This record gives sequence, C-alpha cells and structure tokens, in this order.
Amino acid sequence: MREFNKISPRLDRLDLGAAKITQLLDGLFPEPTPGSIALWGPWAFCFGIAFWFAPSSEPAIWLVPLALAFSIIAVLWVGFQANSNAKLFFFLAMVCAILLGMGRAELRGMNKAAQVMPSGARSWVVTGKLNKIDREVGHRARYLIGVQEIEGLNPEQLPKYVRVGGFAGDAKIGSIVRFLARLEPPRQAVVPGGFSFSRNAWFQQIGGTGFTLGHLEVLVEPKINSVALRLFKLRYDLSATIRNRMPGQSGAVAAALITGDRSAIKEETSVAFREAGLGHLLAISGLHMSLVGGIAFFIASLLFSMIPAIGARMDARKPAAIIGILVSFSYLMISGATAPTQRAFIMLGLIFLAVLLGRRALSIRTISMAALLVALLSPEYVVSPGFQMSFAASLALIAFYQRARPILQINNQKAATGLAISGAFRKGTAFLFGVLLTSLVAGIATAPFASWHFHKIAVYSLLGNLLAMPVFTILVMPFLFIGVCLMPLGLEGTFFQIASLGLLSVQQTSAYTADLPGAVWAIGSVSPVSLLLEAMALVMVCIAYERLKYVGLALLLISMVVRTNHVQPDIWLDHKGGVILPHGDKDRTPIVFGKPNKFALRLFFEAVGMPDTASSKIQKIQNAICDAHGCTIKLDDKLISIRSFVEDVETDCQFADLIVVPGSLSSRQQVACEGAKVLTLSKTAGSLVYLRENQWIIKRPQSDRIWDRAAQKGR
Repeated sequence: MREFNKISPRLDRLDLGAAKITQLLDGLFPEPTPGSIALWGPWAFCFGIAFWFAPSSEPAIWLVPLALAFSIIAVLWVGFQANSNAKLFFFLAMVCAILLGMGRAELRGMNKAAQVMPSGARSWVVTGKLNKIDREVGHRARYLIGVQEIEGLNPEQLPKYVRVGGFAGDAKIGSIVRFLARLEPPRQAVVPGGFSFSRNAWFQQIGGTGFTLGHLEVLVEPKINSVALRLFKLRYDLSATIRNRMPGQSGAVAAALITGDRSAIKEETSVAFREAGLGHLLAISGLHMSLVGGIAFFIASLLFSMIPAIGARMDARKPAAIIGILVSFSYLMISGATAPTQRAFIMLGLIFLAVLLGRRALSIRTISMAALLVALLSPEYVVSPGFQMSFAASLALIAFYQRARPILQINNQKAATGLAISGAFRKGTAFLFGVLLTSLVAGIATAPFASWHFHKIAVYSLLGNLLAMPVFTILVMPFLFIGVCLMPLGLEGTFFQIASLGLLSVQQTSAYTADLPGAVWAIGSVSPVSLLLEAMALVMVCIAYERLKYVGLALLLISMVVRTNHVQPDIWLDHKGGVILPHGDKDRTPIVFGKPNKFALRLFFEAVGMPDTASSKIQKIQNAICDAHGCTIKLDDKLISIRSFVEDVETDCQFADLIVVPGSLSSRQQVACEGAKVLTLSKTAGSLVYLRENQWIIKRPQSDRIWDRAAQKGR
C-alpha cells in the first residue's frame, strides 16, 4: 500500500501530461465540420496525383485499387458506427481522396498510351494531316502532324502524332502532307530531375519529334472536318490577323493575350517580362479571364438595364451573367484551354452561377472545386507550373482577402469620413494599394513553385506589377478585347492603337525593371521534399482557421531546413562533353569541356543556381592538360581524366581518381580498371557527379515510367 502511494502521484502526473498532450492535439487538429471533406478533399486528390507522378519507377497497378478498396470499406465502417470518431472518419476520407487521385492519374496514363517511333534518330518519309502550327518564328515553324503512313513501319507501329520543325508557310492547317524528316522518340530529361520531354509528349500522344529535310509536300488541300481543327485554324488565323494589325512586339504580345500563341514573342521580351515579375501577363490565366468576363458582364448589365422590358422586370445582372459565361467559354476555347485558363473559367463560371442564384460568389470552396474539376479532366496538369502557380496564387488571395476584409472595410470607412481626401484620390490610392497587396500575396504564394520549376525569383516583381498592372488593367485588356469583338465590322483600329500604346508602356516597364541591379535571384535545385512541405503548408495556412495553420508554419520552417541542406553537384556530363564547377573558385566559374548540348548546359546552370550570364564566364579548360586522347583536370585534390576514346584507358586507371569514357569498357579493361571510378557517358541523358567526403557519387536518370520505357524501346 505504501509503495502504491509513492507511485500514485507519478501516475497522476502522467495522466495530467497525457491530458495536456491530448488538449494540445485537439487544439491543433480541431473537430472536422460537415463541409470539411468537400473543402480539403480536392487538395488531397491533387496530392495523390502528384504522388503518382513522383516516383522514378512505375507504381504497382494492383496496389492503388486494393488500397482504395480497403480505405472505402474503412470509411463506410466508421461512418455507420453509432459513436463514430469524426477525426478518424475525416482522416480515412483524405486517404481515400489521395488514393483516388493516384488511381485517376494511373487511368489517364493508360488511356493516353500510343505508339512511339523506334529508338535512334533516323530519316523517315511521313504522310499525315497537318493538325496544328504551334510555333512560327521567322522562316521556321513547328508542325503537329496526325500520322497516316510512315514508310518502313506497319500500321500497328504508327504513332498517333509527330512534331517536326520545318519551313514556315509550307502548308495550311487541315492539309494532307508528305515529307522527309529525321525523327526520334521523345527524350527523357536532359538533366536528372529536370523537365521530362517524354512525359509531356506521352500525354499529348506525340510519338516522335524531329525536323524536316526539305519542304512539306501538300497532297490534299485543307479540309476542316472537325471541331478541334476549326479551333486550331481560328486561333492561328486570329493570331496572324492581330500581329498584322499591331506590328512589332506589341502585336506578338497581344496575340498571346487573346489566343495564347506566344511563338512570335522574342526571347529578350519574354526574359524581360519574367525578370520583372510580369511573366504571368504572357500566360492566360485568372487575370485575363476575369477581365474579359468582367468587361462582358459590365457591358451586358448596362445594356440590359437600359431595356425597359428587362430592366423593369428582373435584375439585369442575371441575364448579363449568362452573357459573361458564354463570352468566357469562347475565350477559353480560343485561348487553347490550358490548365490555368480552365481553372479561371471554372471559377468565373461559379461566380456567374452564384450571381444567377443570388449566392456568395468567391470562397475557398470555389477554388477547391475548381482544382478538383481541372485535376479530374487533366491529371497531368497537376504537376505543371501553370497549375501549381495559378492555384497557389488564387488560393492565397482568396484566403487573404477573406480574413483581411473586416480590417480593410474599417479602414475604408475611416478614409471615407476624412474631408481632406478627395474621392478620386482615395479610390486611386485604394487601387494602387490593392495592386501592391495582390502582387505581394501572390508572389509569396508562388515563390516556392517558381523556384522549383524555373530556379529564379524576380526580386522587383512588386515594383514591376505596381507600374504595369494599372496600364494593363485599364488600357490593354479592355481595349484589346473590344477591338477583337469589333474586328468583323472593321472598327478595331482605334481600340488596337490604344491597346498597342498600353502594351508598349508595359514592355518599357518590364525592360526598366529587369535592368535594375540584382533583378533576378538565382536559386539552385532543391529536394522535392521541400516542395511537398511548402505545398502542404500553403494549403493548411490558407484553409485552416484554427490552430492547424500553425502546423503549416512549422512545415514551412522544416522545408527551409531541407532547402539549405540540399547539396549541388560538382560535375555534369552528357555524351559529348560536360562542365565542372571548381570548389576553390569563389564564383565557381564553370569549366566546360567537349561540346555539350547548349540547351542542356543552360538547364544545368539554372539547376545549380547560376544566372543566365554564367555562359559568358565559361572557361575552356585553361587549367587542364590535354592531348589527342582527352584532358586531365584537377578538382580540389582529385584528378579527373576525361577520355576522347576508350582505347588505352588502362593507364589512366592507375593514377586518376575519376575516369570519364565515351563508351563501355571491354572485359580486359574492366579487370585493369578494377577499383577505379569509371563513368560511362550516357547517349540519352546527362549525369550528375558529386564529390562528398572523398567519395564520388554519380546520379543518372533512372526513370522506368511508362513514357520513358516507350521512348527507350521505341515500341
């Protein structure tokens, strides 16, 4: 009994501690409300899609439906319990949503399966229908061909589409053409962890890429016999007309704003927009859709209110909302229906639907439903920068203004009572302040995704948006939209001139902002774990109104630690050369050897956080000893031998710490080089080499996904 009395206080303290932990967890993870699943489920569905795309090997097909079946059984079992645990039910529902996302992505990948050209670059005679001209610069163009016949391949071996570069103006959309082209399967990522061309082509059912050896021969004149071809032709003709009516880069940017065709925009213009933080203006998204739909809604409301038979009997905004939906849908079709445009149309459609029903328009639930619909229609968009940055900005802006609305309303009421401030000045100040707040919130929300995909952040994006957005919102989009609507009547001239002046001002603003010192902050590649944590943190902070948002902030701090601990490679190699980043050099001035792919080299510089000017600092192996057989380079205290030929490699194996050879070693050479670090260059993708604690770590692309297997085997 005495011993029990000694232990009893300890048990009481343990019970008290457990109660405090339970109370803390209840505070961090509050009881789910009836609408919690509809609010959180779409984002869990999107995370499931991202998880399916993340692995380098194909997920087991049977695993997803099996796990999903068990999860559904568990959800139903918990849901029908008399005293069911709401938190457990919510957790299982989120697991189901993740598995459903994985299953949807799996089905999409299987449904998009199509034949791929045989491996290796060869010349082929191709006959097919010209379905799309998706790029036209100078005398060159890029054609999407629906394949009908390829000499040397059986019908069951034919890819559905091939994409080739050729001479501009050879044929029109809908023509049956024949041409000689050098084709190969879509390639894997040229830099490990980089953009996968093969995956992107797989979901577009493009089985071969290359270039024509001569001109396209038109066999049959255009026959536009499908809705898709009519849309492609309409977009192409409209882009050409806008560029003709608005010459120069203003016309190129205007065509991009209306049809999504950015092929005529010069590289320096695109770079200036991106580095000024105005790159979102060139990609049609929520801003453009809301301006077009809003202008149509405003004009229709004004006209309907002036008609006595309508304005006196009903709210003029309701028929105007129908006009807004129709105009927005037309803009969606003309602009190419990309993921950001789909999201913008769905959200704007829900807003107009709310006007028709007299309900609240914008909410977190609206953006969640929009994300679910886009992910259901096109799961591959979830891992695209357009989807991620568009939804991140929209989610953050809606959450911010919902929570800041009471404070902003109080400030507006105080400002309205001030006699010293005129109404016009107050409205102008409020507009500029709104632009500044919107740019700040959207910039913070999209920064993790921008750094992940593009490896750079525009430092002066706030300044660029503050200078450009008023002009873009007031002059460019309204006058450009009205001008396009008046083109059939030939009355677009004045409107296009005003829009052109506005675009010229925006271009000057972007050039000025991009030229400021330190305008771009280059960021190297980071671990995918950090992006996952940051995406989860964004969703938690924006959706959670209880203490759960503090969990999101904790995840954000953890992601910062993961980012700072991510190491960068020392060497990148492809089958024609590579680049070395010396440790001793303060600026890590790159040393390039051989003739590496220039595009891949630029991607590598971006991946290690080097600015675009890195290529101007390249050393051509000034501190290397070279002969006819290759070069020897010193990296710290390690000796690297880069061989031009595989022959006589045995000598290098005796003294070099790392030997790079263009081909595989023979059995005799393998015996002689036993114990030496030998790296064989890959002909299809690059390799990253790390020197860590006197050990060489080599990272090669080892993707075994369905699109990479098809490209490697040329099924």
